[in-house]
Amino acid sequence: MSYQFRYESVLSIKEKEKDQVRQEYIHSVDHFEQAATQLYELLRKKEQLEQEHEQALSKGLTVLHIKQIQHYRKNLEKSIDQSQNKVSTARQAMQIKEFELHKSDVEVKKYSKLKERDRTHYQFLIKQEEAKVMDEAALRQFTNQKFR
Repeated sequence: MSYQFRYESVLSIKEKEKDQVRQEYIHSVDHFEQAATQLYELLRKKEQLEQEHEQALSKGLTVLHIKQIQHYRKNLEKSIDQSQNKVSTARQAMQIKEFELHKSDVEVKKYSKLKERDRTHYQFLIKQEEAKVMDEAALRQFTNQKFR
C-alpha cells in the first residue's frame, strides 16, 4: 500500500503558478531597474548641465547660448517627468507582482503543509495496522503454545 496524496495535482498546479508568478515578478523588477537607471541618468545629466551652466556664467555667455541651455533644460525636465512616471508605474507593477508572488507562495505552503499532515496521518495508520498485525500474531502464538 503506497502513499498517494489526494491533492497532488492541485499542489503541482499551484507550484507551476508560483513559478510563473516568480518569473513575472523577476521581469517586473528588471523593468523597474531599467526605468530607475534611466531616471538616474537623466538626473545626472541635469546636474552636470547645471554645473556647466554655472561655470559658463562665471566666464560669460551669449544670450543665444543661454537660450539654448534653457531649452535643453526644459526638454531634460520633461524627460525627467516622463521617466519619473515610468518609474512610479514600474514600481506599482512590481509591488503588485510581489504581492501575487507572496499570495501564491502561501497557497503552495498550505498544500505542502496539508500533504505533510496527510503523510504523517498515513504513517500513523500504517504503524497502527502493523501493531494490530503483531498483536494478532502474538495472540496466535500464545494460543498455539497454550493448546499444545
